Amino acid sequence: MGRVSHVPPRTPTRYPEPMSDELLVAVMGTGIVAADDPVLTADDLGLTRGDGVFDATRVVTAEDGTSHIDNLSAHLSRFARSIAGVNGAAPDFEAWTALIDELVTAWRRPGEAVLKVMYTNGPETRRVHSATGEQTSNFTGRTDAAQNQRDAGTARNDAQNPPGETGDHPNGAVAQTGPVTQLATIAPLPDHAIAERAGISVITACRGFTSDAFAGAPWLLGGVKTLSYAVNVATYRHAAAHGADDVIFTSSDGFLLEGPTSGLLVEKDGRLWTTPTGATGILRSITVEQVLEAADARDIPTSSRLMRPEELLEAQGVWLASSGRGAVPVLRVDGHELATDEQLTEQMRYWCGFAEAPAKSG
Repeated sequence: MGRVSHVPPRTPTRYPEPMSDELLVAVMGTGIVAADDPVLTADDLGLTRGDGVFDATRVVTAEDGTSHIDNLSAHLSRFARSIAGVNGAAPDFEAWTALIDELVTAWRRPGEAVLKVMYTNGPETRRVHSATGEQTSNFTGRTDAAQNQRDAGTARNDAQNPPGETGDHPNGAVAQTGPVTQLATIAPLPDHAIAERAGISVITACRGFTSDAFAGAPWLLGGVKTLSYAVNVATYRHAAAHGADDVIFTSSDGFLLEGPTSGLLVEKDGRLWTTPTGATGILRSITVEQVLEAADARDIPTSSRLMRPEELLEAQGVWLASSGRGAVPVLRVDGHELATDEQLTEQMRYWCGFAEAPAKSG
């Protein structure tokens, strides 16, 4: 089978040429490129099959151009778990950190932005050097994963990986080798994400799986933040068509799960609840974990369990939590008004880094 036709690669444009304040792009092994430079081939598996992963977090830039990245280590750790989920080689955290530093240093637009890191398993058809038989690539954004492993040397060593992360693959799967795609982008946080922090209306929608469908089924990629987001995007279109801002997925056996891009928090019976990961396939939410850790430190009971949609109507507060919006109160679900806990909402915003410390009462 011949190679899929695509636009020929061209030499990337490096800064400090004028850059857009709407989008910055950086490629592993190259650095910052112009936003309209090609960064993958037309047969890249991330494009054609969704065979790739990503992670994202918020960047806050001050008027003087200095920036802060929220929870970068936690997001890179989750990124590593996702890469392992698609049998990718353990990432070189030092190289990723350097690439992100370069990108964020160049981003000077004041306000809030989204940093996104992406990995794919590269082109479906491999270029092979006719003389040596080695896989080669001269295209921006594609690097040889096996070479990355050799260069990193101790990529799986605990000293290089973030605490608790080794990049090991589930069920002993062998890591992919050959050219892969690794890049990062930064762009302004959408206005609607900021507006929705005041509160949202949601609907429930069945995700089509039972609450334990992902148990013993790693091929379903439970807990992996894949690039295959068509269902999530379609769900948002469905929500908009029904006058809602967001969605809470439910399982086919009738339990609450998560939002398309957020985790669920419920205040009920004197406790702060979230939904369990693992067999449910739910992605571990860094923002949910932040909230629960802060609540634990303040002796607010926390736990996880499967919950029914009707329990939301009896709750003292419901939130969808994500890295871009923080903990957002849910005001209505399926047309029903919900109770809100304004004091706890204010505390959650502070715990997540989205607000100043709340004023003490009395």
